[in-house]
Parts: sequence; C-alpha cells; structure tokens
Amino acid sequence: MNLLHLFLIALALASDAFAAALTIGLTNAFLIKKTVKVACFFGLSQGFMSILGWSFGSIFGTILEPIGHWIAFLLLTCIGINIMQNAKKNEKTIFSTDTSTIISISIATSIDAFATGIGFHLLHITITLPAIIIGLTTFVTSFLGVYMGKQLKKYIKKESFIYYISGLILIAMGVKILLDYL
Repeated sequence: MNLLHLFLIALALASDAFAAALTIGLTNAFLIKKTVKVACFFGLSQGFMSILGWSFGSIFGTILEPIGHWIAFLLLTCIGINIMQNAKKNEKTIFSTDTSTIISISIATSIDAFATGIGFHLLHITITLPAIIIGLTTFVTSFLGVYMGKQLKKYIKKESFIYYISGLILIAMGVKILLDYL
C-alpha cells in the first residue's frame, strides 16, 4: 500500500471527525486552545483506535464488529438530540467542549478507524505508518473543521438555527455509520 492510498484512507476516516469539529466550531467561541484540544483528541483517537483495531483485531473484531456501529450511532444521536433540546435554552455555548464530551465524540467518530485497523491486521500491513498518517490527517481536518465552523457561524444570523443544524449533522453521522454496517 503506497502513501497516496494511506492518505486517501486517512482522509475518508477523518470525514466524521471533520463534521463533528465543524459542529463544535458552529456552536462555540473560536479559541485556539479549544481548537487544538479538539484536534488533538480527534487525531489521537483515530490513530489509537487504528492501532487498537490492528493489535487486537482477531479478539475485538468478532466481539465489537456486530455492535460497534450501534455504539457510534447511539453516542452521536444522543449528543445531537441534546444539542437541539438545549437550543431552546438560548445558551452561549450549548455544545460543550469539556473533556468527557470530546472523548465521547472522538470515540464515536473513531469506530471506523478501529475497523480499518482490523483490516490492516488481516492484510498483514504494519500499522505504524498508517496510524501516524490517520492521526495527523484527522488532527489537521479537525482543526480546519472547528475554524470553518466558526467562519460559517458568521453567516447564520439565528443562533438557535445553528444548534439545530449541528444536532442534525451529528445525528446524520450516526445514521450514516449505522447504515454503512447494516
């Protein structure tokens, strides 16, 4: 597998994290510290989950494969519904960037990286370089996602509308993950 193939896989894996990061940017004040935090958690999670999938592919693959998509679906849907319900409260920051929320989202968006790690294991591909490329690509796309969300927020005048869009994006991501595996 060449570098271009690895980068394209990493880009595909990073798309969910990008969408979640875009949501975070839409619903939070743009602070470089928050942006780096989100990007680090998302990048590390994607890289780590690919390593975990590779390392324990034969054990966890048979256990988690049937339910992993349900876990991701439930996490993203619950967070998305929570965002939309809280939009009525008219709070400044509804989508929390606390560590527990970011970890939940990063795990939910990394299930596919876990499955990809299993695939690399089955293909006897060493995971070191792919995990680094996956993690770095996700870091960069997540950073850009938060920033782009903040920029997009400037053009949307009704703040509650942003939260409904953000919630729907997360729910749609959960549904997409679920449908991909059904």
